[in-house]
Amino acid sequence: MQIKAYHTNHGVRYVLIRKKRKYIHVLPMEFPYRVKKVPLEEAQYMEDIEYKGNPYPIHRAVYLFKQEAVDRKERLTKKVQEFLQINV
Repeated sequence: MQIKAYHTNHGVRYVLIRKKRKYIHVLPMEFPYRVKKVPLEEAQYMEDIEYKGNPYPIHRAVYLFKQEAVDRKERLTKKVQEFLQINV
């Protein structure tokens, strides 16, 4: 799992990604929480994020994601839970 800045037609979105063989599974760090599949060619629009000069820590991103979901009182779908490796 990695965290990237994803440049789309709607602006820059911060996303958690997992690369697979044919697709990149993308989970935006904002509401609505849905895992999307995009083709591998979309990787050219993604760039790494740094935190204090180092790569952004994944555990911090996942923690902030869960906190936002709790604050919004949103239930996470099974697909999102599997993506974040939360016990389903």
